[in-house]
Amino acid sequence: DGTTEKLLPIIETVEAGLTSKDAAAVSKALSAIKKQIKADAKINKAFQLAEADLKAEKQRQAQAARKAAEAKQQVAKQARSAAEQAKLAKVRKANRYSVAVIIGNKNYQNKVPKVTFAHNDADAIRIFVTDLLGHDPDNIIDLRDATQAKLQATFGNERSHQGKLWSYLDPKGGSDVLIYYSGHGVPGQKDQRGYLLPTNADPDHPEINGYPLDVLYANLGKMEARSITVLLDACFSGGSHQGMLIRSASPILVTGREIHEGSGQIVVLTAASGDQLASWDEKAKHGLFTRYFLEGAYGAADTDGDRKIELEEIKTYLDRTMTRRARRDFRREQEAWISGAPDTVLVSLSDAVPVAEEPVVKREKAAPEKPGDPSEIVI
Repeated sequence: DGTTEKLLPIIETVEAGLTSKDAAAVSKALSAIKKQIKADAKINKAFQLAEADLKAEKQRQAQAARKAAEAKQQVAKQARSAAEQAKLAKVRKANRYSVAVIIGNKNYQNKVPKVTFAHNDADAIRIFVTDLLGHDPDNIIDLRDATQAKLQATFGNERSHQGKLWSYLDPKGGSDVLIYYSGHGVPGQKDQRGYLLPTNADPDHPEINGYPLDVLYANLGKMEARSITVLLDACFSGGSHQGMLIRSASPILVTGREIHEGSGQIVVLTAASGDQLASWDEKAKHGLFTRYFLEGAYGAADTDGDRKIELEEIKTYLDRTMTRRARRDFRREQEAWISGAPDTVLVSLSDAVPVAEEPVVKREKAAPEKPGDPSEIVI
């Protein structure tokens, strides 16, 4: 640079040997260079200060832009929130007679293995029912670790169907009913019936202390309702994710039994068919069936883009997600079983309360298979 060019002749003069005349010239030259260095330092300092000011100004402008964007987002969020609240009120008014029974049986007595994620499943279904379907929370019967007495008090028994659920229904038949159960299911060894297993029951004797599926279906069929949907995240083979529930028993084949229909249409979806086990998603901390049913119901199963989730679409989605995960993670078969008209609309997303949607995975429609009904068991 310029300073170096000025220093070179001075250095050469010093190396050649200074005279008194040279010393004066060198001293003068060095003084000039010092002044130049000081001037350069001031220039550099000024440049650094200007650079810092420019950086600060850019940061200030960026911060101002972020605040403006945040304010705009907040206004939009408030507008959406107001619209969502208005829609929620409208949907809840339309569904003021809708009723849900949500059962999560996690903690069992008599050394029966826990259903580890049953409470998580029930919590997720409650959010689905209130936030997406728009059910009034006061119309939800929420049971955790239900005993036989609680199940009978809710659904009735073989002598009467007029339990707590019946008392919640619109007397004019205007209720849409959703029943959800996450817990153990077992087969009766003596009577060849399928049972929901209460938390205080002995899986070896469900005929005495279980809750029969055919009684559940029969009692639902006697109720005046616009529609009834039953979701069972359970299997009825006598096994579980953690091993056999019934001592000295081989897997039992679950086959068909008539589901009694009342004034409304009964739709049934279960997590597994035949002698299959209902598996868990240990990473998501949900039953596989519940996880993928909800994923599909929030929109991923809407293959034709009509904003309506039909029974056939849910079955197809479960076949391509839940069944595949059970094979990959556990090397076992698990196929959802359904009963009901394939075009039955389970969720209308156009009428639903707006929520953050799950990623939509486009799937091809396929006619659902119809293996046996888990309400009857044949050895």
